[in-house]
Amino acid sequence: MNKINNILCVHQGYELYGSDRSFVLSVSILKKIYPNSIIDVIIPKEGQIKKILEPLRCNILINKDLAILRKKDLRSNPLKLLYKIIKGTYNAIENAKKYDLIYVNTIVVLDYILASRFIKKVNILHVREIPTGFQKLVFSKILSFSKMKIIFNSKNTAKSYNLSKTHVATTILNGVRGYKNQINNINDNIFKILIIGRLTKWKGQMLLLEAISKLVLKNKHKIKVRIVGDVFEDQIAYKNSLISYVKKNNLQNIVTFKSFTNDPEKEFSWSNIIVVPSIKPEPFGRVAIEAMSIGRCVVAANHGGLKEIISHKINGVLFEHNNVDSLISELNNVMDNPEYILKYGLNGKITFDENFSREVYEQKFRITIERYTNKL
Repeated sequence: MNKINNILCVHQGYELYGSDRSFVLSVSILKKIYPNSIIDVIIPKEGQIKKILEPLRCNILINKDLAILRKKDLRSNPLKLLYKIIKGTYNAIENAKKYDLIYVNTIVVLDYILASRFIKKVNILHVREIPTGFQKLVFSKILSFSKMKIIFNSKNTAKSYNLSKTHVATTILNGVRGYKNQINNINDNIFKILIIGRLTKWKGQMLLLEAISKLVLKNKHKIKVRIVGDVFEDQIAYKNSLISYVKKNNLQNIVTFKSFTNDPEKEFSWSNIIVVPSIKPEPFGRVAIEAMSIGRCVVAANHGGLKEIISHKINGVLFEHNNVDSLISELNNVMDNPEYILKYGLNGKITFDENFSREVYEQKFRITIERYTNKL
């Protein structure tokens, strides 16, 4: 194995949502592979992620000028963003000279991705996004230009990019620590439905509310719903629209909103059913495997990486994406047959242990890193 003394890890986030936690896991594995190395971590601002990075004994650097592609920046001032990318790329080239291995998490860290073309070190990019339309063309060109060695988080993510057959890339399905398996109690025939994660339109919270509104009108099942998570920074309009919908449709006694939590295990434990109703395809679907780890029934949209996690009516349920009637039908089916909820949850736990545990992921990640660092 090539000598790796100094490692740089770059991440676009600073909170503790899925990609943030996945990044921390990658950093922790790199520390295990190279225990004597110095690891510097760059994040764009102070945030909760810092607390779980600190025990890893890495140097946490705040770079507010990191050239991260955000839609609001692209819309509000594209010229300013372009300048930031050019300046950031130059700075990244200079900064990278002192490192032997550079690991970049997600495709929106443009300065370090573009800089990698000019850096003769081990450059690894972990791709966790599925671009569509024109974005697919742009990001495929950027990745090809960078010549970075790539890790995709699912086969569906990999298929979203047009790269040459010679481009060095591999797919590793995500893994998580998982939660302590607990009995899925359905008391008094009250079905507790959870949706957890970033509040944003494409995650499908509104689709679930539309389904719940129609289910309540039928007065067939007792339902409680928790929507857990927050919007990004000041993008409050979407959350307000969800709250307004709940009030307009008299769902206040059924639907509860809870802010982002550092301890999602409590929310998973509360639930019987976890819904992942994403409008756009999930690159992977971390919430689904977290739910499986605790033996909960997952009802998820049938596209993206979720299709690689869930086998329909074996270890969970898939519904036609962006189709409220299909979601209602599948929810009704499992609530009409509570034994299915328990069965899918138990099978999901088996699937998790065999394919998505931290140990399984760590082994695959380690093998890939060692292979990539041997091919300078």
